[in-house]
Amino acid sequence: RLDQVINRFLQSLPQRRPNKRVLGIFALPPNRRSVALQKDTMIPLGLHFDNSLGLPLDDFEDKPNRICFNLGKEARYLWCVNRSLKSIWEEAASEGKQIEDEKVLVQYFFSKYEDYPVTRLKLEPGEAYIAPTDYVIHDGSTEGSEHPDITFVIQGFFAPLVSENSSEQQGYIVA
Repeated sequence: RLDQVINRFLQSLPQRRPNKRVLGIFALPPNRRSVALQKDTMIPLGLHFDNSLGLPLDDFEDKPNRICFNLGKEARYLWCVNRSLKSIWEEAASEGKQIEDEKVLVQYFFSKYEDYPVTRLKLEPGEAYIAPTDYVIHDGSTEGSEHPDITFVIQGFFAPLVSENSSEQQGYIVA
């Protein structure tokens, strides 16, 4: 059963804090460049930071991450930038900019680095990713798909994996 598989997987993950929250199963129409929507207008967000706990922008210490399982029939994508919220905020602050809103921080970043590379991670049906979506610029995409996008999302304080051969933190995909 899917619930047993997911619970076994979640129990195997190291967590910085024991609480996790099921955000739900989401079904969206196919072929969307951006799957994240503004709650009030339902307009696509595009590349963005989440602020799921409503923390101040400069609170870098304890932001949650999320696990997203692709339950659909087709691949979906995670777009992300390899710069952290903290590094972008500190760069803006060093230039005398007082930015207190995630949306404005993303606009600042791309106005300064309009050709900055964005990584596209392909997620096949049955795969999942864990991403620090409150800490990196990101978005999901189903562009080119023909079937509804179905995901199961859990938020938590999942600890990053550490390689035995180094002290580098690593992300991972679950197949």
